[in-house]
Parts: sequence; structure tokens; C-alpha cells
Amino acid sequence: MKIAPVLLGCSLAANAALIVALIAGVSGDTTPSSTKSARAAAAPARVSSTALAGVDPELWNKLPSGDWSALVASLRAKGFPLSIIRAIVSAQVDEGFRDRRKALEAAMNNVPFWKNPIPDPQTLAAQRALSREEQKMLKDIFGTDASADDPMAAISDEQRLGGVPPEKRDSVKQLLQEFNDQRSDVYERFRSTGGPITLLPDDQAKLRQLDNLQHAELAKILTPAELEDYDLHNSNTASTLRYQLTAFDATEDEYRTLFRLQSAFDSQWGATYGQSSQEEMRARGAAQADLQKQIEAAFGPDRFAAYQRANDYSYRQTTALASRLELPAGTADQVYAVQKEIQDRMRTGPMTPADRAALADEATAKVSALLGPRGFDAYKQNGGQWLQNLTPRPVAPRPAIGTGGGGG
Repeated sequence: MKIAPVLLGCSLAANAALIVALIAGVSGDTTPSSTKSARAAAAPARVSSTALAGVDPELWNKLPSGDWSALVASLRAKGFPLSIIRAIVSAQVDEGFRDRRKALEAAMNNVPFWKNPIPDPQTLAAQRALSREEQKMLKDIFGTDASADDPMAAISDEQRLGGVPPEKRDSVKQLLQEFNDQRSDVYERFRSTGGPITLLPDDQAKLRQLDNLQHAELAKILTPAELEDYDLHNSNTASTLRYQLTAFDATEDEYRTLFRLQSAFDSQWGATYGQSSQEEMRARGAAQADLQKQIEAAFGPDRFAAYQRANDYSYRQTTALASRLELPAGTADQVYAVQKEIQDRMRTGPMTPADRAALADEATAKVSALLGPRGFDAYKQNGGQWLQNLTPRPVAPRPAIGTGGGGG
């Protein structure tokens, strides 16, 4: 965790007694005078005289820099929490990178306000490299304890690497970072144009290749069982499934079944990057239809129907809306049932404009009764677009041939 020098100064002032003890326990002061001057400028400008009564005003300057590992080891031996030590050291390390970071930010921000800022791939790459350099320095300082008592980092690691043995997590994290940087290079090439985001065929091929290479490299670090557990948590397939199952209360067995079937599909067809050809879309569509049959066979008719409903965009939006409005359980199901009933009746045969208008009025009345006026207004923009399709749009009159200006 990084803490800006100003915030650090406020923290030091608020915890004067702790800092006095911390600095008092550091023996010797080999800090160059130039570094002392810089630190004096960064020290808190206003500190309560009562809070720091009897404290040497040069104590901040006596906090040594350079041999960070020795300082961390000494303070940890004296019982100071790693979070306090890391806050101080991280702030000073961050200060050392400040000028280089500002130079890169200036290059990114040197664009007139009326123009679209176009990211420069070289500058973005330099920013990532600078961040990696700083993180490496902190890791060298704190070792494997770099985030040992950082609760947010621990939660993030557990979510991403829950099935990875602790002794392998650093290797996996480093590997993932390397491949993510390569993906960023691909995306930044077309972002730098400032125009529409368009992936060329070679970009799409590169991204698929990176996905396959990353998985192959992970297989060198993890055992087959560990890799399978990692995939269940972190693969593209897992991310897609979690989104699709937002409105489907899947059991673990159902999730694993879906993952197995979807993984087989993804292994053959891969992730979708950019626009596919018509032939590829037809072949992919046929494979997806076969996948749905496999899921239905595994789930049975009732659970498969619930799964299909949960994959409907309108239903997911309605579920989120009902939750937001704290409507009774089952409201989204009832709204979805109305939608399917009305749409099925629309497909029964030709309907006159008057028939369609009457059906639209009926649908509006039923959905409004379930969601209430406030919910219905929100639903029309979030999942209820099908209501607009019930009423035919007026056809604009075609201009008469031979009319208009220009003499003859």
C-alpha cells in the first residue's frame, strides 16, 4: 500500500508517541546531508507542540534511508507492526520515484483540453515499467512479507489464487503480470489511433496465442489438480460463467458441470476477440447449439429452463432492478413470465396494428402492477426494451418521385 508523503506526515503527527519510540530505537545516522534537507522539506509543517513536547525536531531527519532491509529487520525485531513500517518506507521509496513519474504524467497530459487525449504506447509501457520497478524494490525490502498484513491484498490474492499453494503464489503472480503486460501492449497499439477500437486479425491471433501460452506456462508451475482448481477460479471461462450465473442460484456441482462443458467448447473455439467472419459465426453458432443440448441433458428440463432464463439479458436486468427496489422475491420471475407470454402470443400469427396496441397496453398494465410506477419507469430502460417493440413504429412517408427543386 502506498501512502503519499503528506498523508504520512499527518499520520506521524497523530501518532507522535509511536514515532518517537520508533526513531529512538534506530541507532546511528548515516544519512547524507542532501537527503536530510529533502526530508526536512517533506516533514509535517504543522505539528502540535503539546503532542511533540520534548521531541528532537531533527528526529524525522534521523530516519535513515538506503539500507531499508536492515531498518525493516530492526523495527520488526522491536515489535512494530509491518503496516506502520511499510507506510514509512513505502512513502519514502515512492518519493524517490516521484520525479520520473511526474515526467511521464506530463507527457501524457500535454494535450489541449479540446482534443481527445490519445494514449502513447511507449509512455504507457514506461509507466508500467516504472511501477514494476518500484514494486520490485518494495518486495526486495520486505521480502515475502510485502503484503503479509495488508487485508485488501490478502483478499485479492485469495480470490484470484485461492487454490494455488502459498509457496507457488509469487511465481504465478509474476507469470500473470508478464502476460497481462503483453496483452496491454496489443490493446494499446489500437488505442493509440484515437479512433474506433478495432482489433485486426493478427491482433486477435496474438491474444489467443497469449491465452494458450499463459495456460501452458501455468501447467509448468502447478500440478494438474492445482491447475484445474486455478481454472475454476480464474480462467476466462470461469469469469464468463460467473457473469452468466448472476441470476442463477447454481450449486457447486452445477457450476463444475457447466465449467467442464464450457471449457471443452472454449478449447475448440477459443475466446472471441473482435469480429468473426460469417462462416466462423455460423460454425460457432452450431457448436453453441450443441453445447446447450449437452447442458440440458446434464441439468434436466426444469433446471435448464431456469438456466436459460438466467442467461436472458432482460431477466438479469429485471433481477437487479427488483433487488435494488427491494421488491418481493419472485418479482423478476413474474415479470419474465409476462414477457414470455406476450411474446409467444405475438408469434401466433398475423396481428393488426390495433391488436398489437391492445397487447402492448395489456403488457404495460401487468408489468406496472408488479413493479410499481417507479420500477416500471426504470424497467423500460433496463431490460424492458421489448415493450417498445410491441407497438409498430410509424413508417415515414416516401417522397414523391419528380418533386423537389431544380427546374425542368
